Amino acid sequence: MRRALPLLMLALPTLAHADWPVGQPFDEAVLVDVTPEGFDALTRLFPVLSIIERVPDTDETRPGPVADPMELRSRAFAASCALLRNLARRRPIVVFIDDVQWGDVDSARLLAAWLDDLRRAPVLFLLTYRSEEAAGSPFLDTLLRDPALAGVEHRELQLQELPEHKATAVARGLIGEGHPDPTEAAIWIARESEGNPHLLAELAAHLRSAV
Repeated sequence: MRRALPLLMLALPTLAHADWPVGQPFDEAVLVDVTPEGFDALTRLFPVLSIIERVPDTDETRPGPVADPMELRSRAFAASCALLRNLARRRPIVVFIDDVQWGDVDSARLLAAWLDDLRRAPVLFLLTYRSEEAAGSPFLDTLLRDPALAGVEHRELQLQELPEHKATAVARGLIGEGHPDPTEAAIWIARESEGNPHLLAELAAHLRSAV
């Protein structure tokens, strides 16, 4: 059985870096602006957030007394909502999380808390999952039963395989000009992938690397 993963906690460090260009040092003023009260609870419960360096030492962020597990969880959830809300105040945010069928129950509960708390913030959550692996997913089972989902606008889109002519066109663009016969290669990829975009991209990448 595949182990459920804390998917949303893996996403938070990326969101926390959203206002800084890659490779550039943090702007102290921006960091102070977006760091929420109770951030220490987030770093205690989810050590992956320790990659956010130079968190300002203030009364709000300075570690307090060790909380019991339920209090720590509650503070961490509240701080994660505040972090997203602070970032969204600076600019609209798209939170994209792939393969949520592998997520755990805590991630689903955290997403539900975000949906409930951030319903008026300019935040778009975009989730993907594999329909053939959805049955028995702790994440999906928990999220789809949570009342928070009914309180926000949401849509479910089922992605279909690409028609052969579109798959061929996409494959042709991915192959580029380095292949000796890119048109025939694109036709082969479209047929072999049966229109599956992921497999199509993988086959195109393999052909590019083999040239």
